[in-house]
Amino acid sequence: MQFLEGIKFWFKGAGYFINRPVLWKYLLITVTLNLFIVSILFYFGWDFVSDKLPDIGFENLSAGLSFFKVMLGWLKASSIFLFKILVWILTVIFFAIFYVVAFVILASVIGSPFYDLLSKKIEVLEGLDSQESPFSIRNNIAYPVVNALKMTVFELSLVIILFPLNWVPIIGSMLYVVILLFPLVMTLIAYCSERRLWTFSKLSGFIWKNKLSFLGFGMASFISMIPFGLSIVTFPLSVSGATLLFLEKNKEETL
Repeated sequence: MQFLEGIKFWFKGAGYFINRPVLWKYLLITVTLNLFIVSILFYFGWDFVSDKLPDIGFENLSAGLSFFKVMLGWLKASSIFLFKILVWILTVIFFAIFYVVAFVILASVIGSPFYDLLSKKIEVLEGLDSQESPFSIRNNIAYPVVNALKMTVFELSLVIILFPLNWVPIIGSMLYVVILLFPLVMTLIAYCSERRLWTFSKLSGFIWKNKLSFLGFGMASFISMIPFGLSIVTFPLSVSGATLLFLEKNKEETL
């Protein structure tokens, strides 16, 4: 079954990456770079947000308790205290969600030049390119980053447009996730298609023609990225699997 074939290729890509130490440098570079940049953003971002939060004022609550006989004053102090606690909790939750989203997006954009090099290296190891082209800022950094940003904008636009599907009980949410698997797959195999100068329509048609295989692969990739922070490790594994699956399906079409 093609769906299971897609899942199989994720594990095949992970094994391919793990068993070839020459590919590990791409993981080490992206993990180090992402953690460094995101940690800086988190540090300064939290400083900015925390300065705007109200002072909880434990001393005010204690003062209110010391005059427990004056019930109204105690209730007022307690209410203000609980309100400030609620503001802090909601702020932390919102900041955490924003941090997760920013982390995933930054991991994709920042790591895109290295994921592109990883994908190309796998093609070289597979004997599809006799020589590696020389490194250049334009081709190996600027071009992958720009395309990663385009893919991010496309995916975020799709997330917003399809969001009302979540209002449909059970089925709507499931359909929402399934549809969003295709932009994820498109992001992962774009490293291969861009080297071949494929247009967006050709890439979309290629994915749709092999939709069951890519759906299974996208599901496995999505699940591997759910645990927070783990995506910077599983993303290159997904790129490896996507490259191998792309090469396999492209070879079938050219035969």
